[in-house]
Amino acid sequence: MNLFLFLVLAAFVFVIVEMTATFLAARRVRNFGIVDVVWSFGFTPIVWLYVGLAAWRTYDAKLDAHPEWNWPAALTIAGLVTAWSLRLGGHLFVRVKSHHPVEDVRYAKLRQEWGAQTDWKMFGFFLLQGALQVVLSLPWLLVILDTKPMRQFALSPLAWLGAGIWLAGLVGEAIADRQLAAFRSNPVNKGKVCQLGLWNYSRHPNYFFEWLIWVGYAVFALSAPWGWLGLLAPALMWHFLVNVTGIPMTEELSVKSKGDAYRDYQRTTSAFVPWFKRNQLPANPESEEERVLVAAFGVAKNAYGKLGHANAKEELQLQFPTMSFDQITEFYLRAAALADACYEIGDKLHDGKLSDKAAIESLRARFPGFSTDTYRGAVAWGLFIAR
Repeated sequence: MNLFLFLVLAAFVFVIVEMTATFLAARRVRNFGIVDVVWSFGFTPIVWLYVGLAAWRTYDAKLDAHPEWNWPAALTIAGLVTAWSLRLGGHLFVRVKSHHPVEDVRYAKLRQEWGAQTDWKMFGFFLLQGALQVVLSLPWLLVILDTKPMRQFALSPLAWLGAGIWLAGLVGEAIADRQLAAFRSNPVNKGKVCQLGLWNYSRHPNYFFEWLIWVGYAVFALSAPWGWLGLLAPALMWHFLVNVTGIPMTEELSVKSKGDAYRDYQRTTSAFVPWFKRNQLPANPESEEERVLVAAFGVAKNAYGKLGHANAKEELQLQFPTMSFDQITEFYLRAAALADACYEIGDKLHDGKLSDKAAIESLRARFPGFSTDTYRGAVAWGLFIAR
């Protein structure tokens, strides 16, 4: 049998056994999140399976050697894969263990969506994860199958370049993971958005550097025959991280848990490739509540003149048609109370009993939830009507 097909079939047999055992274990402990740990650790036995079987099939008993096998490249790529696989697997193991028996929200969501069919669908999902392991291992397989004459056994420039890219990705991912773990370990940061270190330049630096590792594997494989096929691995990894299970699901959960703080982070920070922040937010960056309160304060001021309170609320309803009348009334009453306080504040400002800064802080303490500009406007309006 062709050596390529032999190794691919051996890998498929391995991942079927691997993922079946993982599914049974996950079902027993009721935590399907352990598949992430096994998936990461599983690349180590796969790459060494390739190396061992290739060494066995290319061995020449007469020469007691492997005259047609580039074993330095094979052992180098296997070492790179092992270092990456064990680091990522260890990191995920610590994360899953710290949450157990609470399941990762992604798998909890799938349980809810699949209902009574969860077991069968999850088993199929696990097998697909195993198949993906084999497909992604293509760059390593191409390197391990490389045959070169004895005099060319040294690593090629492309192999060195690939190893350099791999190293940059591994270091970057480790730093990003460490920074996020340090941020989350501080109780003060609960509910806040991590913008520490690399997270200030990318919303998902861990995903970017993970992808860069796969670019390194693909570049390394370019030194082997048919090595360009290895470019499939980083292309698939980019697709899954950016369009499927990586960024989309993570951002959906982050917006739900952190709200406008994360939306602001989205507007100012690159999603994937680390880059400098965008300096300015688009117009009207306030939350919906702040926008309503700003508008409510505007119509509340007019209510003391031409509009009247009933008409003021109707005008506010026209500006925010998706809100119920009760919600509009609640916001309007808060704004009207602020407008009432402006008379008192204005008199104190006019008499020199209060500074502008103290007036703003007084209004902020008594009527929280408005923007700083609204408090400033309220102080200016109070001083105007006092005169």
